[in-house]
Amino acid sequence: MQSPKEFALEWKRIYDSERALREAMRERGVTISDDAPLEQYAEAIRSYIPPTMQIYRKEFYYKSPQERMPNMIVAPSYNPADLSWTFGVCANLSVFPEVMGLDQASNLSCYGRDCILVRGHVVIPNLPKCTHLVSIFQNCPMLESITIGDAPLCVDANFVAGGCSNLTSIKIGALPRVKDVRGLITGCALIERINLQFGSEIRSANGMFQGCTSLRVVTGIIDVTNADIGNIVNGCSALEEIHLKGIKDNIAFHASPRLSLDSARYLITEAQSVIGKTIYFPQTLADTHRTDMEELGEMASAKGWAITYR
Repeated sequence: MQSPKEFALEWKRIYDSERALREAMRERGVTISDDAPLEQYAEAIRSYIPPTMQIYRKEFYYKSPQERMPNMIVAPSYNPADLSWTFGVCANLSVFPEVMGLDQASNLSCYGRDCILVRGHVVIPNLPKCTHLVSIFQNCPMLESITIGDAPLCVDANFVAGGCSNLTSIKIGALPRVKDVRGLITGCALIERINLQFGSEIRSANGMFQGCTSLRVVTGIIDVTNADIGNIVNGCSALEEIHLKGIKDNIAFHASPRLSLDSARYLITEAQSVIGKTIYFPQTLADTHRTDMEELGEMASAKGWAITYR
């Protein structure tokens, strides 16, 4: 058993150590009050965000093992900025840091790709210089929402959120010059609606919504006049509204029993004339709107399309 003197010396040692730790934390910018219990120190350190750092090259934090990162700014002299793979494959990262100056980006391909533990929300501002958004957040299965602003020069936006299986909200601004939107949100099984503002330059839309089993509404006209569209809506079992313009190849909606008459009418009205191509519709359309679908069938036939119900 300790004597009173030994007990007092031990208490003073603990008190002095705690005070020294508190001062060291403050020197590094960690906020902690004088009366905070020792149990709060660890959490204060874990939640601390270091001062802003400058990003001056691509792959800046590629494969970093860190769980948290400081707030950052794109170096003003790094303009336009190639920010591809900035946080790519950061397997332990729990949240994307705030980054200022993203409007300087010319390339954001794989910016946050394969960050498998990142949760919450991410916001990307308008991108006046960005030409590539390829796989910007592909395979971030814990991410909940994504917002990306207008990118008027972007030509490639394939697999933007492909494989983000926990995503419930995605907002993408105007991409008037985009050519490649393959797999845009493929595998995003919780997304119910999306608004798209594309131009008429799309060349590839294969698998764009593939596996989006909760997707009900796609607003905005998707001009696929010159595009490949294989499996574009494959597995979209809840789909109700979509406006595809200028189809020229086989397309299957038979796995979308809720597809609206308006969507079917727009598809056929805006379809190109072809030879020997087929549109597969759900049997529910014929059962519910027999007269309308008969008229649309005649219009489709005049353009070289066969209509098959399943």
